[in-house]
Amino acid sequence: MMILDMGSVDLGAPCDETDLHVMIRTGHLKSGDVFDEIDGKGKVEVVEVKGDWIEDEKSSGNGTECVIRVLSNLSVQEFLDAAGTVPIPPYFHRDAEKSDKVAYNNVYAAQGGSVAAPTAGLHFTDDVLAKIGAQNCSFLSLHVGAGTFKPVMVEDARKHSMHAERFSVSVSEIKRIIEA
Repeated sequence: MMILDMGSVDLGAPCDETDLHVMIRTGHLKSGDVFDEIDGKGKVEVVEVKGDWIEDEKSSGNGTECVIRVLSNLSVQEFLDAAGTVPIPPYFHRDAEKSDKVAYNNVYAAQGGSVAAPTAGLHFTDDVLAKIGAQNCSFLSLHVGAGTFKPVMVEDARKHSMHAERFSVSVSEIKRIIEA
């Protein structure tokens, strides 16, 4: 299962009060389906089936796009920390590894909410940022959606369905950028 969009999900909210937009790597799902315990952390109930999630045949990433609810007493963040793995791109052709939690993340990541690392920032190390200098850096929060993993499979890119990505920038940071 891969979370497609954290949207406005409150990570501190109880799982059983929160709907998550996900892709489950199986077909033939219907509303009301319940999957057994995930590592003893809770069951997953399919609330709504949205349709097929189709990637290319090389990625083995096909499945069903749906809305689920985790039936658990944990918060969303606690559940993700306990049962989740780092979402890595399908072109890695491997499962997530424990080392990905550090290696496949940005050194400046400060908040949860993204379903993938913004890969363009992976080359920024602590050393590189120190050389650039804090006075030359601006910070914002970008919460990447799973659409970043979905290849464009239509001739006309305007017909390609994308998932939401959210960002936020403080007013003081915007003023600093304008004054630079």
